[in-house]
Amino acid sequence: MGRYLFHRFRYDIFPVTKELDEFPPCVQIEPTSICNLRCVFCFQTDPMLTKPKEGHQGQIPLDRFKRIVDAIEGRVEFVTMASRGEPLLTKGIEEMLAYASGKFLGLKMNTNATFLTEKKAHAILSAQPNTLVFSADAADAGTYAELRVNGDFDKIMGNIRRFMEIKERDYPESRMITRVSGVAFDRDRQDHSKIEAFWREFVDQVAFVDYNPWENAYDNEPNGITEACSDLWRRTFVWWDGRMNPCDVDYRSFLSPGNVDEVSVSELWTGAGYSHLRSQHQSMERQGLTPCRGCVTV
Repeated sequence: MGRYLFHRFRYDIFPVTKELDEFPPCVQIEPTSICNLRCVFCFQTDPMLTKPKEGHQGQIPLDRFKRIVDAIEGRVEFVTMASRGEPLLTKGIEEMLAYASGKFLGLKMNTNATFLTEKKAHAILSAQPNTLVFSADAADAGTYAELRVNGDFDKIMGNIRRFMEIKERDYPESRMITRVSGVAFDRDRQDHSKIEAFWREFVDQVAFVDYNPWENAYDNEPNGITEACSDLWRRTFVWWDGRMNPCDVDYRSFLSPGNVDEVSVSELWTGAGYSHLRSQHQSMERQGLTPCRGCVTV
């Protein structure tokens, strides 16, 4: 309990006090930047991310994943296996889950559930991440198709239902929390109370995150926000190719401080690149930074 409270304190309070130690409170490891969907609110609609020639598309090799886990085990307790792409598309994701199993107090995975096969369901449940998040924003096929372009509502519903059946039948002692998380993109089309009532039959929790204009972050007009971004003290992202990045709003890595294949996570987190970025935010220079100037995260 004490260990959890200490790391939760770091996660919640360091962004307020602007305190820093050797490692970030949370690390998001990206299994892949590739996704099968083109959600209307997502950066996957930007061809600068999705065209192979731009160099942003790929999957993390198992050995790189293991090196990252080894580097942060015992120093970082909150880890999410997700970022720009769909994790269950990743070759070797079952082995990655098994390798990360039991090494962090808070291990989470996000998925759109398209590729949630029976085999992958067992891999997830065997690894026992603390939280599994299904990304969905609607309770009917029509709205879902409008928001999650290329998605199949009936398919993901069937996959989630089967997952829960496997969990209840084969893993009755599992303490994993399942959650449907949606983006509050269009309240005229998204009836949140109806969506929550629908999904609570299948999962433990239902939540919505505020919409951030991710899909065109580099073209957004300056929004006037000068408050420093809390994520600069809370979390970091490690892309599939080893690049470390302060956030996934910067999905083209304009602000990357370096690569974990060359410099350690700790050294990058406390190093000159990150320090300069934090200083700019604290000096109210955020509006001079792309894509920070058009992001709403504080």
